[in-house]
Amino acid sequence: MSKPSLARGTRDFGPAQMAKRNYIFDTIRRIFQRYGFQPIETPAIENLSVLMGKYGDEGDQLLFKILNSGNFAEGLTETQWQEGYKKLTLKVSEKGLRYDLTVPFARFVVMNRSELVMPFKRYQIQPVWRADRPQRGRYREFYQCDADVVGTDSLLCEAEIVLMIHEVLRGLGVLDFTVKINNRKILSGIAEIIGAPGQEGPMCVAIDKLDKIGKEKVEQELLERGFSVEAIEKLQPIYELANNQTAIFDNLRQWLAGSTIGSKGVAELEEVWTKVKNFGLPSPQLQLDVTLARGLSYYTGAIFEVKANGVQMGSISGGGRYDNLTGTFGMPGLSGVGISFGVDRIYDVMEELKLFPENQSITTQVMITNFDADAEAYGLGVLRQLREAGVNAELYPDASKLKKQFDYADRKRIPYVLIIGSEEIQTGVLSLKNMHSGEQQKLTLAEILVKFVYNTAGMSAQTQPFYTPEQDLEIERNAAYKSEYYRGEIFAMAGATTRHNVVSRNLSANLNIALRRKGCRTMSSDQRILTRHTDGLYSYPDIVIVCGKPQFSDLYKDTVMNPVVIVEVLSKSTEGYDRGDKFLLYRQLESLKEYVLVDSKKIHAEVYRKNETGIWFLASEAIDIQGSIYLESVDVTLPMEDVYQNTDDLPLD
Repeated sequence: MSKPSLARGTRDFGPAQMAKRNYIFDTIRRIFQRYGFQPIETPAIENLSVLMGKYGDEGDQLLFKILNSGNFAEGLTETQWQEGYKKLTLKVSEKGLRYDLTVPFARFVVMNRSELVMPFKRYQIQPVWRADRPQRGRYREFYQCDADVVGTDSLLCEAEIVLMIHEVLRGLGVLDFTVKINNRKILSGIAEIIGAPGQEGPMCVAIDKLDKIGKEKVEQELLERGFSVEAIEKLQPIYELANNQTAIFDNLRQWLAGSTIGSKGVAELEEVWTKVKNFGLPSPQLQLDVTLARGLSYYTGAIFEVKANGVQMGSISGGGRYDNLTGTFGMPGLSGVGISFGVDRIYDVMEELKLFPENQSITTQVMITNFDADAEAYGLGVLRQLREAGVNAELYPDASKLKKQFDYADRKRIPYVLIIGSEEIQTGVLSLKNMHSGEQQKLTLAEILVKFVYNTAGMSAQTQPFYTPEQDLEIERNAAYKSEYYRGEIFAMAGATTRHNVVSRNLSANLNIALRRKGCRTMSSDQRILTRHTDGLYSYPDIVIVCGKPQFSDLYKDTVMNPVVIVEVLSKSTEGYDRGDKFLLYRQLESLKEYVLVDSKKIHAEVYRKNETGIWFLASEAIDIQGSIYLESVDVTLPMEDVYQNTDDLPLD
């Protein structure tokens, strides 16, 4: 009996790995949706007629082909066996595994064109397969997260892709990266200039390997591909441009002046740069790389490639403009542009840089012990109430010794164990053990529910399925704990860490000093705000800045209606909510001009600002202690050394 094994280039993912992968997926999915992209899925198997010829000769060889069912070789002659793999493949195989998500997307658009609203913005998160040589960072099965726009040739789409790349990677904590960008029209222009018009395909295949094999071997490959020594000599400026970003547009424009298509490519890239600048992206990590080609033959305009700096890893994202990909499916002239994030490589980068939030693998908050039939029956009732309160809980399935159950909880990293024996059943007072500290408390079920609803990390919905805003106000004003309200549900506020509190106090103190004599004031985290939309959101920001006279929702004066600036200090448990859904709700406040996110775990602060047309953009960012952020609405600059004062010796959790 042979031992089980994995196919080379594939991997299993256990619960701990899946928790981290889902963290990446969720972050990317949230940002895709923020930019207006809608989800679709396509089959893993596509007809080879769909896939072949879209990826160049090298790409076609990397396609996983699926042999026809039954006797696939039946009827083949010896001559047909000798015709070569291209002709033979189509006789024994009709289908293959998808190589990427873009070509299936083009097929999807053509087949569903009557139902789609153009321009159509889609995202897709699914696995792809390539018969590549497995190595670090390169797999035969891996996930892609794609976002594409079809039905418009506006260069605003390219600019938005640049912005989205920055937001995704910074949202994942990957702060040191480079977005390389080029244009295939520039490469076509270079081919013209060196006297090899129409040969940009083989030229691109060669120069795309510059980073991997070096200049000498690239030139050798060009010779092998039929380029003359004279043409290769005329190609020399490309290497100088690749290493010099100063006045690169001017130099490139001058070099390609004799090529109409090359000049058009330069103009397109300049326009993308201008749009990114006009958006106000702080510290854009962009690099024009004229050697960037990307091997896929369907790109016709801008091309992107993203690398994480300081990590020995290939590109973690790539994409570009394709003007007529759908033309091969009978729908010519439909332009599109897209980007793809390689989740598996991003995962490896984040692992190496230790960027994953802690406790991502914890799914169960409380485990209930099981000693006998009576304890199991009682535990099932407790289990139901915990789950109804939004607490992730499980009951140990077998009646076993306590040590065995504790060992299970430890190995699964369950933070709390609820011990229910005969005494607990009789008295109704249960034993709750903290598995980290060893502390054990005697609590009623009601007290345990309060503890988890109000004090566990994150936000847990309470047991009642719906509250009116009036009911929430009454409960909140009489409660010992703060909670937030949204769409009929009450959510407990997470307990703040020491580091979180110090950063908040630093911000408040510095803002109070800076706002003197400006007609503005800060309001503490005890002050609620209300967003004006259906159902409403009652929330407690860490800091609220109001200019002029505060406007309150009623005579209690505990809910302010006219914040100009909202500051949220990020923690592990609330970062996703503060960046995502909460920000979307805050945007509906007419008075709000700026939204500030300050990370309590690392030195990182962002200022989002609303422009004159009501569009929100990332206006200011600081990623080190020497940096600062600027609040335009109140004309205040916050140095990071003041924000993070007295935090060096504090734990991160």
